[in-house]
Amino acid sequence: MDASQTLCPVHGREGIGLVCEHIAFAVERGERVGFYRGDDTDTARPDAWCRECEAALRALDGASSEHVPKCSSQDLLRQMLG
Repeated sequence: MDASQTLCPVHGREGIGLVCEHIAFAVERGERVGFYRGDDTDTARPDAWCRECEAALRALDGASSEHVPKCSSQDLLRQMLG
């Protein structure tokens, strides 16, 4: 299996999409943290992030997001839902 896929015990082999850790934990806790998604095409599903991460991205005002802390984890969500 290549890095663009995961093996879900419920849904089987699936293409990945990355989410910020705030969304991942909100799923587990039943919290509402907002949901924004990108239009990237490098994964099977677009990346997604919460309201807090959206504010951090907007605060960059066009600067590179390269230095924004990465908080997404494909394994975290899979483990929580698996």
